[in-house]
Amino acid sequence: MPSLSESGKPDAPSQAGVFQSIACGVDGTRAGFEATRQAAILTSESSVLRLLAVAWETGSQASPMVELSRHRAAAALDRARALAHDLGVRAEGTLVEGPHAAVKLLAAASDDELLVVGSSGRSHAGGIVLGHAAAEVLRDAPGSVLVARRPPAGEFLASILHAVEDRTASRAAAEAAGHLALRHDAVVTVLADRGADPATHHAVAETGAGIAAITGVEPVVVDAHGRFHAAAAHVAADLGATLIVTAGVRAERVAECARCSVLLLRRPG
Repeated sequence: MPSLSESGKPDAPSQAGVFQSIACGVDGTRAGFEATRQAAILTSESSVLRLLAVAWETGSQASPMVELSRHRAAAALDRARALAHDLGVRAEGTLVEGPHAAVKLLAAASDDELLVVGSSGRSHAGGIVLGHAAAEVLRDAPGSVLVARRPPAGEFLASILHAVEDRTASRAAAEAAGHLALRHDAVVTVLADRGADPATHHAVAETGAGIAAITGVEPVVVDAHGRFHAAAAHVAADLGATLIVTAGVRAERVAECARCSVLLLRRPG
């Protein structure tokens, strides 16, 4: 990761990136290919993006049960590899077979620092939905997860919202937000829960200072009003943010209701 030079200014963006190993779920859908695109953008020049597709077919010809056929899974991997290649990223594809796609995906990506999954839909009531497999991955993944959504406007990583929840959870998320902003020349805004305890107030100050130390730019801090996860979604939409970086107990709710991509930082174990 980039570090501060002796002059106190950030060094040039590291080509190592924030994550050293990234896996991405591929299922042949538009959401899956958007996940591939965003995973490729995050992949460093020295790393290889791992593309994972889970196929399962069983039953007789008269009554087959199919989640994703082997043929469609293989075709999706080929297309995803080509997409990554067009972005200058080396990618390898793995076809995993078996039921319960989320479980298989989590097992296959157990050694990776980041797992990327796509999410596209909205419920009939107009709310955002993750999809069954993405929701399971978000809930059960031991490490960090990127829920990738097509940016409502602008390019992925053009504008980052860092949602501060508490001091312990925010430290890693702030560091990630800062390094992503530095590497991709993005603007960072900090969302603070001002109604929280004094420790969270201190975390807001630490977060701003930490991001400024990495990027050389003091981030703007805005207050959260109402429920934290809803506030994060609304502020991101108002700002035109294309990525929310967050951590903590309410991070899953943020990922569920936001309209843009959400990077949920977790440390394995």
